[in-house]
Amino acid sequence: MSGTTTNDFDADAYLAINRAVRPHAKDVILSTDAVRTVADLDRVAIHGRCRLIHEADTFFGGEESMDFVSPVLENPTWLTVAIQAQAMIECVGDRHHVFLEALHEHPGATDIATYRFVMGS
Repeated sequence: MSGTTTNDFDADAYLAINRAVRPHAKDVILSTDAVRTVADLDRVAIHGRCRLIHEADTFFGGEESMDFVSPVLENPTWLTVAIQAQAMIECVGDRHHVFLEALHEHPGATDIATYRFVMGS
């Protein structure tokens, strides 16, 4: 798959990426914004060691919602990020926000870069 830009969004690429993710992640769906960024699922999403996080949400995730902290990842690909997003959805319990829109660097990280999932509905 070739990459797309904001100006030449390719709906076929969007569907192909989502089909590729679906066998590994039952709920997470890459948003059109993420697809504009992601050319290939095997492309490195974050260079170096990192951790992915998301806070519990009792409104959308219920009383059993818990904070999600991934294991330390080394040069994770976008597919690895999508798989971690699925694990986060299971942990947080929010099945309303299942579109992976972005990763934002979390301030205050120590020796390992920390990124927060940005999920949409």
